[in-house]
Amino acid sequence: MTDELHASVGVELTEPNPSTSLVGGLAKMLREIRSYRYLISNFVRRDLRVKYRNSALGYFWSLLDPLLLSGVYVVLFLIVAGNPHRLYPLWVVIGVLCWRFFGNSFQFAVSSLTGNEGTIKSIYFPRCLFAVAAASSNLAMVSLNLMVAVPFLVYFRMPPTIHLLLVPGGLALLFMLGLGLGLALACLNVLNRDVAHLSSFLLRAGFYVTPVLWTVEMAHGKKHALRYLLLNPVAVPITMVRNGLTGRPITVHWGYIIWSVVCSALTLLVGAMIFQRYEARVVKKL
Repeated sequence: MTDELHASVGVELTEPNPSTSLVGGLAKMLREIRSYRYLISNFVRRDLRVKYRNSALGYFWSLLDPLLLSGVYVVLFLIVAGNPHRLYPLWVVIGVLCWRFFGNSFQFAVSSLTGNEGTIKSIYFPRCLFAVAAASSNLAMVSLNLMVAVPFLVYFRMPPTIHLLLVPGGLALLFMLGLGLGLALACLNVLNRDVAHLSSFLLRAGFYVTPVLWTVEMAHGKKHALRYLLLNPVAVPITMVRNGLTGRPITVHWGYIIWSVVCSALTLLVGAMIFQRYEARVVKKL
């Protein structure tokens, strides 16, 4: 019947969203991002507009929230450890902002298909754009939120240095890690929604083994443990952002830096490959 219909209309029907080979996944995603960059830009602007709409304080909540949370952590640390370094509050604020950026990019990418079920059923455009736009929105937000460090830097008389160039490098690595991990699990999350809950648990556990409430310098006295902690690819990017803003060179061994860069690039590559290979199949189950 289908063949007769094709012959009668003289048009060959094709799959609008065919599966992609694993090898060509990242290349296809990059082409789609380039072709639909205007749509990603619109998504980012929309997310920034509606995030704090109808809120009296608006954007300032994005500054107050990490500040208040960091204040709680600092007070707890003061109770437990006594007298920390004078820059410890600033280190915690930067660490919390960076971890939130990574965690939100990861979780939004994991839920990019299930969270946009209505749109996916209504109209077709590359589904990877949901995850890319969410990660880009979080990148724009954390870039603005890091301005909260400026009053600290003025108070501690820490002018900008050449090490400030570490900040965009660290944010780029966090972007690749969060987006890549989320893309890798997004299709599986359609088949089993427990994946989103598991990812949330992993983020809570990872918070404590990542230099958010502590720094690499604070752990130098425990070199054996530090070797394993630095295998966490998120550790180096957070250290890069923190040291870049405070004007210090990164003290992590270059081998761990290379490890983090390679892990970030491979995570994005593999995540894009898996997503582009299987998302056309799994969205039929939404």
